[in-house]
Amino acid sequence: KMQNLKIGVAKVNITPPVGIYLAGYAGRKGPCEGIHDELYSKSIVLKNEKDTFAIVTNDLTGLDKETGKEIRNLIYKETKIPSSNVIITTSHTHSGPLTYLFRGGMGKPDKEYLNTLKKKIAGAVYIANKNLREAYIGIGRGKVRINVNRRGKTREGSLDLKPNPEGEVDEEVGVLKIINKKNRVIAHLINYTCHAVVLGRNNLLVSADYPGVTQKMTEKVFGGITLFTNGCCGDVNPVIQGGSFEDMERLGTILAGEVIKTSSSITSFFQPEIKMNEKEVFLPWECPFSEKELRKIIEEEQENIKNYGNRKKYILQKSISEAKMKWAKEVLEKDRIKESGINIRIQTMIMGNVVFITIPGEVFVEIGKKIKKFSPFNFTYILGYADGMAGYIPTKKALEEGGYETNAYIWYNGLKFLPDVEEILLAKVKEILKNGI
Repeated sequence: KMQNLKIGVAKVNITPPVGIYLAGYAGRKGPCEGIHDELYSKSIVLKNEKDTFAIVTNDLTGLDKETGKEIRNLIYKETKIPSSNVIITTSHTHSGPLTYLFRGGMGKPDKEYLNTLKKKIAGAVYIANKNLREAYIGIGRGKVRINVNRRGKTREGSLDLKPNPEGEVDEEVGVLKIINKKNRVIAHLINYTCHAVVLGRNNLLVSADYPGVTQKMTEKVFGGITLFTNGCCGDVNPVIQGGSFEDMERLGTILAGEVIKTSSSITSFFQPEIKMNEKEVFLPWECPFSEKELRKIIEEEQENIKNYGNRKKYILQKSISEAKMKWAKEVLEKDRIKESGINIRIQTMIMGNVVFITIPGEVFVEIGKKIKKFSPFNFTYILGYADGMAGYIPTKKALEEGGYETNAYIWYNGLKFLPDVEEILLAKVKEILKNGI
């Protein structure tokens, strides 16, 4: 049965001013010095007889829960689309503006920019909602390998963000294609699993990284707008990291090539029934240190900071020490030692044989692949970096092994997840999908 489906799309420029701090890396040399390429917020609004839904993607590193909530409220005020029918995600570019608190010695988010940003994101949904026209959806999948697992063992046996060619990756490229009744493309929505870190910490120019290149090229070929969503890329990096703008263009072009090929092979279009829901899931964590150990961390790091002084060559070490010290102080002051976990929101959107699942964090690829495997839908796409910052959500194995994502990252965000976090998340998603919402 054909639904009476109307779809509207919009894109809004969200490039920050020069001089703002960039997100994604500790110990940058300073704030941003220029704009390499523009950043966008893009919206798809879908309306059937009963409901209206919105999917919003942003060329940003992430948005915290609070900011997400404010954006949802603005969207509701301007369009009456309920918060539970809105998906907001980010591409996780590490060359975007700082939009949330990060202890890595990188300045603070710019309040003025943040306020404008919220209005612009809501504005994109408002415009898309005004442009509703009869439309049809097609779906296809491609496969491309511009990513590599990043938990490689170095000589000392640590797992420090080194390429691990034997490790898991997800090569699937999801392509959702939306056309109007004249067969003209109005939008593509892409899903791919890879950190947007072709550019490294030395880059001080604003950029959407490789997803920006892919979006731009796809738009050039087909017209319409292209939205990028990132998957479970917690432990997956591009094959080139800390590279040049040429590298970024190259990898973004390879991905775009696969998107263009996949899109061109989509021949059947439909107006699916759309259903959506959201569920909270509690993920347990603990503080890995006693009060005494935390005080010791503070003392040691204060000493380190003093020793590093303002010497340029210690800029990274100093910012890590600052992050550790601030983290330990916060845990003590707020008595977070007793905190037992974090609530995250998982949203599910079903369109016919396609399901989108949002998770507000950096989920390990192994978990994403397990979800795809047990999903009863032909096409399953996990949208990481949905508004909320749960940090890395590692596998049980990774939590036992240690390494950056399980140990060091807590200085920047939160506490350490317990080993059964993978099991809890998988069980919850399985239950949601089994009930078909």
